[in-house]
Amino acid sequence: MMKKIVSVAVMLLMGGMMAFAQNATLKTEPLGKPLADDYSQKFIGANSQGVVLLEYSGFGYLRTNQALVCYDYAQNELARVDMGKTKEVNCYGGFLNDNNVDLLMMTENDNGMRVWRERRDMSLKEKGEQLVLADFKGQKGDEFFFAMGTSNDQQLLAGVFVASRKTQEPEMWVGLYSRELNEYWKMKITPTPCSQVYVTDSGEVVLSYVSDKGLCSFTVVDGENENHYGFRLLDEGKVNETRMIRYGDGKILLASALQEEKRTIMPAKEGGPNIDRIDIYCYNIESGKTNVVKHTFTDQETARLRNEKDKSGMKHHWVPFGNIQQSIADATGAYVMVDQMWTIYTDGFPSDFNRVGMMVMRVNADGQVQWSRVWRMENNCHPNLKGIMSYRWQPYSEGIMLAVATHVKNADTPEEKSVKPFKPTKHDALLSVIRLKADGSGNRENFNIDDQGIIGSAHPMGSDKYLLLLSGSRKGQFAHLELK
Repeated sequence: MMKKIVSVAVMLLMGGMMAFAQNATLKTEPLGKPLADDYSQKFIGANSQGVVLLEYSGFGYLRTNQALVCYDYAQNELARVDMGKTKEVNCYGGFLNDNNVDLLMMTENDNGMRVWRERRDMSLKEKGEQLVLADFKGQKGDEFFFAMGTSNDQQLLAGVFVASRKTQEPEMWVGLYSRELNEYWKMKITPTPCSQVYVTDSGEVVLSYVSDKGLCSFTVVDGENENHYGFRLLDEGKVNETRMIRYGDGKILLASALQEEKRTIMPAKEGGPNIDRIDIYCYNIESGKTNVVKHTFTDQETARLRNEKDKSGMKHHWVPFGNIQQSIADATGAYVMVDQMWTIYTDGFPSDFNRVGMMVMRVNADGQVQWSRVWRMENNCHPNLKGIMSYRWQPYSEGIMLAVATHVKNADTPEEKSVKPFKPTKHDALLSVIRLKADGSGNRENFNIDDQGIIGSAHPMGSDKYLLLLSGSRKGQFAHLELK
């Protein structure tokens, strides 16, 4: 019997957001043991019969073993199948379609590269023949490459296949597939560098690449044609990161994280570099012109991304470990998410993983920054357990939403003050559900989840419905989140 959790009777209004009525519900399944002590599960899908996850095991960072597992909602294991070592076969994940578990698989070795769909039933037994997406033959010294991207609505998947052989000219293919990984089209294109695969909900595929010298190139493929575009980034500092955030209305939008001046910060072998601003580039395909909007972090944004008290007259606006974590496009623009992540090493070994702050920028279809919102967060765990802090924003019917765990004592912290640091599974927690609309309005609702955190992100389960995997150090449970 599912038990409804009573939400905390405090509404947090963040960053001047307009509030609307509290109307999310969270219903939990029975408590069971944690599914794994490293929180490294990957959602594949769920239906009324159970939940399918991909689990990793091994020592420390060397989590090379992978298994596909089906659980019921009480976390009883129904089926398990060994999927091999990650260095031998790569499972990119998949979808649950009706009662079919459709997985995207890839192997690569000296003999070539093979990419295929593996279909299983809910008992995880193989179902039918493998559906081959690509099969390249090769020999020692040949190089192969595979990349993929999914549309925002999760209905389309694009694959990019590259074969670079010692005795032949390189070849490059792009394919578009349904959730079932059935092919809509596949075409051979001119070989071009690619670091990001962007897929629109209507089926265009954009391959983007930014060189070390700031040259941006974009290849747009639609199954019949390929078109190439490009521009150059401003030469005003060190560009640490770029992300294509939207293609539509005859424009390409790209965000870049810029470091105006390198600064000495505490040692961390893994983490984002210090950044001073986010630049938004808008390239007009018809005119060939590029417009740039420079967004330097404000006093308030800087303080809240660093979880420091709001200050006036700050002498700097740089964020020590800034990252462009994510972007979500929609019909009228895009959201760009920025936060901080870094790992501290002790005696040469990773000892401390941190994720601090969360900023969302709204950009319209012309690349203009319309508003930004920042939430104070300070989360910390051992690096081997960072799967419990891999939260991501998700689209919902009226905008975007985030489900994230935070310290229970942060429920009534004023927005101008620092929040308490949170160690997932160590502190009593709130599940904060944050919603934002394109006009900047939104709300935040909180639910008590005891000493649990969220493994991965909220998994979409239909119209404004999500499945969460909550876990503490001794107990865990599935939870159903619905936005109304």
